[in-house]
Formats: sequence, structure tokens, C-alpha cells
Amino acid sequence: MILSDGRRIWTDLQISDWWTGCPLNDLLGHTKARLFITHGGQNSLLQAVYHAVPVLAIPLFGDQFDNVVRAETKGLGLSIKPTLITRERLRSAIQTLMHDRRFKSSALSLSRIHRSHPIPPALRLIHWVEHILHSRGGAHLKPASLTLPWYQRYMLDLLLLFSLVLCGLVVICCRCFKRKTKGDKDWKKE
Repeated sequence: MILSDGRRIWTDLQISDWWTGCPLNDLLGHTKARLFITHGGQNSLLQAVYHAVPVLAIPLFGDQFDNVVRAETKGLGLSIKPTLITRERLRSAIQTLMHDRRFKSSALSLSRIHRSHPIPPALRLIHWVEHILHSRGGAHLKPASLTLPWYQRYMLDLLLLFSLVLCGLVVICCRCFKRKTKGDKDWKKE
């Protein structure tokens, strides 16, 4: 990498825009890839599992927090909360992931599971196409929700039921409150 003032540092480091850079799959598939620092998105974790590369995850939003918890539970890597990142924590986590063989062996084990297919995809496709042809269109595979009337599909029948129950409770409470206040007024007159 060459800095703007002409100094050369890290000859093996390349910085590029993420949308024009090298595809992640190619980077993780390289034989020298030893660690992947990621935000913990589903796709990046699946690619790390496929290529058996341990991860250091820094989740930022959405499903990333749950994904990272699952990855840590499976032994795929470690995580650091974005608010707690320090130079020392980052260095320590990277050193742990690079030198502790348990993370690499867990990644290899998960990769073997992820890559194993008892039936190759082409045969699975043929099987399902033949199944649909033999069952004359596969009507039994269609969800029952497609045959529901529109008011049930959008659960308007339940909405009406809950609305009626709620209105009924409000009316009962109002009548009880009126009787109580009327009874209190009658009692004060005596």
C-alpha cells in the first residue's frame, strides 16, 4: 500500500471499495486466509463456515447479534461489542483466534457438515420434478392458506372477534362504573 505522501507500507495489503474489490468468497477460499473480521451477517458467516475460516465478529444491527451468538456457541469464533473495542481487546481476540487450534478445528468440522450433501443437488431437483409430475401438479405441496377466503387470509375474522370482545368488556365496565357511581349518589342522599 502506498500512502498519499509516497511512503510504502504493507506490501501485501490492498485497500479498495467493498463493491469493486475482490469477492469475499475468493478471499476466504484462499489457502492463506486464517481469520475473518466481520459484522456477523448471515452470508458472511456462511461463507466463513464453507471455507473453514474462524471469525472475529463485531455485530452492528439486526440479526447480526443472534448470528454471532450462534457462531460463538458453535466455536466458530469470538465477538466484540462495537462500544467496547479497544486496541488491546482487538489484538487479544485476534491472537486468541490465530493461535488457539480449537477455533480452526470447529470451523473445519462445521465446514464438513455444511458441505456434505447426501443427495447431490441435481439428483434432488430430478426427484422433486418427478414427484410433482407423478402427483399431477403437486397440489398436496401447496399451503392451505392459498385456499382460504380473503377475510381469513388477512385474519379479519379474528380482528372482528377481538374487537367485539373488547367492545363488550368496555360496555360492561362502563355499566358497572355507572351503577357504582349511581349507588354512591343514592347512598350520599340518605
